[in-house]
Amino acid sequence: MEPRLLPINAVLGLLVPGDVNPAALFDTGFRLAGLEVPVVGPDGRVVPDMVLFHAARSHLVLVEAKSGRMSTTAKPGATRRSTRSLSCRQPE
Repeated sequence: MEPRLLPINAVLGLLVPGDVNPAALFDTGFRLAGLEVPVVGPDGRVVPDMVLFHAARSHLVLVEAKSGRMSTTAKPGATRRSTRSLSCRQPE
């Protein structure tokens, strides 16, 4: 497996029942809603690696995962951009 995919696979493991580790996110109600889904908010557009959704609580979790060299060479402002507030509407 490519080292850059290790963090994504770790999160996926928490969403898949019957995997090597307990599926803690799945057990609490989260489901994978998408991979690399563009999300637009008042401060701009981001493309998180993963989007998790908890239907009963209407919670979205945006996951951006880095490993190895990518985790230490992020562009200036990347952290600021990843913590912007995003608004989501349910389809009508």
